[in-house]
Amino acid sequence: MKKQEQRWNRPALCSLVTLSVLIVGAFVIIRAYYSWNNKPKVQMEGPLVGGYRDVNLAENRAELDNIAQFAVEEYNKKEGKHLLFERLVSAKSKVVAGIMYLLVIEAHGDAAVKIYEAEVWLKPWEHLKLLQHFKPHRNGSGGR
Repeated sequence: MKKQEQRWNRPALCSLVTLSVLIVGAFVIIRAYYSWNNKPKVQMEGPLVGGYRDVNLAENRAELDNIAQFAVEEYNKKEGKHLLFERLVSAKSKVVAGIMYLLVIEAHGDAAVKIYEAEVWLKPWEHLKLLQHFKPHRNGSGGR
C-alpha cells in the first residue's frame, strides 16, 4: 500500500498563516491596551519644570520689595511716569539663566492705587537686573 501524503495546498496554508498572525496580533494589541490603561496615572505635584513657582513673601520680603521698587523706578524712567511703589502683592520666580521674577505690585499714581504686573530678570553673578515688562494687572485696580 502506498502511503498517502497529506499535502496542504498553498492557498490554504497562506490563509492559515495569515489568520494565525492576525489572531496573535490582536491578542498582543488588546493585552497592551489593558496593561496601559490599568497602570496608575502619574499625578504631577507642583508646577511644571521651567514654570513659575510661588515665592514666600514673609521669608523674602526685603529682597522682593527691593526688586519691586526697582521695577516701578525703571518703568517710570522708560515711560516718563511718576508711580510710587505701595506694596508687593505676590511674587513668583523661575530659573532662566538667572532668576525671573513675576511680581504683582500696588503702585500709586494719578490719585489712585492700581495693580501692575512686572517681570524682572536677575543674574546676580553678572550684577544684572532688567525690567522685562511692566503692565496693568488683569485685575486692574485695587485698593486695600
